[in-house]
Amino acid sequence: MNIKLYIKNGPKILYKPLRVLYDMIPVKYKTSKTFKEVYNETYKFIEKSQLWSKSEHQDYQLQQIIKLINHAYNTVPYYQSLLNKHGIKISQIQDFDDFKKIPFLTKEIIQNNSNNLISTNYYKNKLQVITTGGSTGIPLSIFIDQNYEIARECAFIDALYKRIGYRNGIETFVLRGSIIETIDEKKNRFFKENRNTNELIASSFHLNNKYFLYYYEAIKKYNRSEERRVGKECRSRW
Repeated sequence: MNIKLYIKNGPKILYKPLRVLYDMIPVKYKTSKTFKEVYNETYKFIEKSQLWSKSEHQDYQLQQIIKLINHAYNTVPYYQSLLNKHGIKISQIQDFDDFKKIPFLTKEIIQNNSNNLISTNYYKNKLQVITTGGSTGIPLSIFIDQNYEIARECAFIDALYKRIGYRNGIETFVLRGSIIETIDEKKNRFFKENRNTNELIASSFHLNNKYFLYYYEAIKKYNRSEERRVGKECRSRW
């Protein structure tokens, strides 16, 4: 059972208390074996690859592009049709200039071809649907393999944080496309605090000239010297 989905889709009256309890559970108990394996493998790769030369990075990027194109052509109906339509053979993609021959993928194309963009290697009902907030336009829904995509995202974020001296547990002001259930415009409340991860999560949809000072004051108030440590694993990001 996916506990997060159960909480999200369960009775609304139970959402807040269940969410509070869920946030109190250590991250290591909320992630699968596959998640941990992908996270650790990705993190080790990032640490190793940051020492590569420019040519080593380019060689790896080209290798991965060719691998991705082969995967897309062989398992994704949309790309098989697209490449055939434009007369592009995957064996012809040998360098970055060849890669430019493939037409861009736009938000509109994704919206109109969502099912045909799913690899036949996956069952649609096993994938998680995530939706962009739409703060810069029309919301976009895409399918992801949660164990793989989120694990990789966490590994990259944690590796980048490490480079600037950040450690899990340091008080953090988070501004991203998060939906804040406790927003109250009348009370100028646009934040929620996650005590388990030591984060003050802000709504990016209300960051404007009208409410800017409330964000500024919240950041100053939250910037205390106390530090609470949490597990080494990537924090849960909804």
